[in-house]
Amino acid sequence: MTSANTNTAQTLRSFQHLDVDQQIAALAYLYTELGQSISFPSSGVTSSNEISQLVKHVKDLRSEDQLQFIRDVFSSQQGGREEVALDPHPSKALLELIPGGTKDPLSHYQSLDPNARLAFWYRLAQELDRDAISTAATTQLSSGAQEIINHLKSLEVSQQVDFLRQIV
Repeated sequence: MTSANTNTAQTLRSFQHLDVDQQIAALAYLYTELGQSISFPSSGVTSSNEISQLVKHVKDLRSEDQLQFIRDVFSSQQGGREEVALDPHPSKALLELIPGGTKDPLSHYQSLDPNARLAFWYRLAQELDRDAISTAATTQLSSGAQEIINHLKSLEVSQQVDFLRQIV
């Protein structure tokens, strides 16, 4: 294993130990800093329509609910648990429980492959209100989060994309 791979693996572990809000702030900062230099192919990814539907669903949520969805995604990854929060509306929750029924957004996200997840985050960042991205990106980063950002800035674009693929 090379030194760069070892450092990147350590950076990944450090990122996973940040609290959820620091992970979100770091991801938003990375998007604002690196988003223009990273492009994602639209082909070869899980159904673009599937990603579009999920992005639309999140975009249609209120700002607080958008942030809660993002927190739920990162929280579910931290614990490695497969918790499912049903829709609070009883008829929608019932559809989520019926085999073949509507998937809740978190389950839908969790069913995506890593490349589709990366495409989802990229598209979501493009679609969400720029103020929301700016607010998350200007959140005071902890020293640990800042170290992660500094390390990622030193990587080549392909290594940055690999890192992002692992955290989403």
